[in-house]
Amino acid sequence: MSKFNVVIILTLAMITLSSCGSTKVTVSQDSKPTLNLSKPAPLKMRKIEWAVPTDTGLYCLDEKSFDNLTKNTVDIQNRLILDRTIIEKYKQFYESKYDRL
Repeated sequence: MSKFNVVIILTLAMITLSSCGSTKVTVSQDSKPTLNLSKPAPLKMRKIEWAVPTDTGLYCLDEKSFDNLTKNTVDIQNRLILDRTIIEKYKQFYESKYDRL
């Protein structure tokens, strides 16, 4: 083989290989719909007044403070249920069929 043929073969090989490297592949994915969940309002806790009548470390509540403590506890429990529901909605949304595209 002559040097001229070798140069032509090498030139063609470089052109062929370099054209493979410049090929761009574009992959598009369907956009996922947005998840619109309203943000819950902050809890408004009722005032509780604790009383420590002696040095024994015992504490007590008057009737109004005890009632407020009970209502605050119920509000916290309801918020936990709401937050758990919101988390489940997010989980269902992100593990839905849209992730498998």
